[in-house]
Amino acid sequence: MTQGFLYTAFGAKYVDEARVSARSVKRADATAKICLVTDQTMEPDAEFDIVMPITSASSTETYAALDSGAYYRKIEQFARSPFDLTVYLDSDTYVPHSLAGLFDLLDRYDMLVTPDGNAEVNYAFEQKNEPFNTIPPAFGAFNTGVFAFKKSPATLDFLRLWQQNHETHVRQHTTNDQPAFRLSLFQSQVRYHVLPVTYNWFSWIPYFIPSGGRVMVMHGRNPWLFKHAHEFDAPTATIVGSISWRHQWMVCSARVLHWLSRRGIISRPDL
Repeated sequence: MTQGFLYTAFGAKYVDEARVSARSVKRADATAKICLVTDQTMEPDAEFDIVMPITSASSTETYAALDSGAYYRKIEQFARSPFDLTVYLDSDTYVPHSLAGLFDLLDRYDMLVTPDGNAEVNYAFEQKNEPFNTIPPAFGAFNTGVFAFKKSPATLDFLRLWQQNHETHVRQHTTNDQPAFRLSLFQSQVRYHVLPVTYNWFSWIPYFIPSGGRVMVMHGRNPWLFKHAHEFDAPTATIVGSISWRHQWMVCSARVLHWLSRRGIISRPDL
């Protein structure tokens, strides 16, 4: 079976961001194959072995998010992956270690998903409206920025259900694709495995490394998170610093830098 990594990037600045992430994937595994789906005209290069144009994008879709391409339009692209086994990564990820083990897991499961430790089920329509209000609260939230799947009939059915749920139940409320993803997981019979949080690690506090193992994927636009990526290379947990005034200032500064970066006032630091 063929295997590889998939990115979607809509707009030049997200292509540049995905390139930084792809470079980290190849640094961790020189044999990795990477496909980029984009609206930009470009050829394969050192980071992207395959470049595919976006297709079937809705011209009537209204986006509220600044990084709108990271939402609804990416759902349409998953079924077009050129690989039998695919690991999808958002453009704002960094991969310090090889993810080859995920492909081994896809021998057993149709999909691998990651918990969303950065968000809860907090949309009003998710709490009040059907069919969302039929989901037990114990069924957690999931993040679609790190997501692996096998091209199987069950997975293709799931992708169709995900898109249908977004169009029917979510689109009028938000461009975020995650409510429909959660609903579809609850409704579907697809075989999936929830990966450890270390495979989709968000942190606004520098040098925070969870107990129990190394961080495999870092996710987010916290400048310190990526600038000090080597700090996350420990095979065992390192001590978490206390939230001192200095750390609070760093957290607040990181959020300000994130806000400025999203508006194009500053650029994300190169690695």
